[in-house]
Amino acid sequence: MNVQTVLRRSNLTDGKGKGKVYATLARYSTITTPELINYLLQNSQVGAGEARRVIEGLLEQFKVFLPNGHAIKIDGLGTFSLRMRSDVELDEDGKYVLKNARIDKVNFVPDRRLVMELNKIHFLPPKADLTNVRHLTDEEAEALALSMLGESGFFMIEDFMYSARVSYSTAYRHLKKLVERGVLYRGGGRGRAVYMRP
Repeated sequence: MNVQTVLRRSNLTDGKGKGKVYATLARYSTITTPELINYLLQNSQVGAGEARRVIEGLLEQFKVFLPNGHAIKIDGLGTFSLRMRSDVELDEDGKYVLKNARIDKVNFVPDRRLVMELNKIHFLPPKADLTNVRHLTDEEAEALALSMLGESGFFMIEDFMYSARVSYSTAYRHLKKLVERGVLYRGGGRGRAVYMRP
């Protein structure tokens, strides 16, 4: 399996005062529960209702066991546990009082076998050098967007970033203007927007 990589600039600076550059995986969307169920249906014999009940039942067990001090290990996937944050103060009687207790995050440690399987993938070189970003005019942004639509009929914000060699915020600002002007239509849900002709 081949996977796309992109370049990012870290907040940590190098010896020349510039942010360090590193490669990471390209992220296109978040797979939702209905989408995950559809993928399960395509690759197994379970029905949609059964798949949903399994996922919902698993979530309920997480809610029961994790807060009660249990870690949950799923073979081939990994181990889940909770991390708590709180403030502890001494009251007038010298007793410790717990305040602002909250769950900070769900920790996940992947199964070693999963990591080994994922490391069999082939990493493709970055689509573009995002370390050398440039100024993009509104006219250039519109011309590029229309050119990309002519090639595939639609594109995602990451595609625009790579082609224009601009940051996410710059790409979002230009695409938002084009949508407001009626040049583009923004479809899809949160975190997986698709741009196409209106």
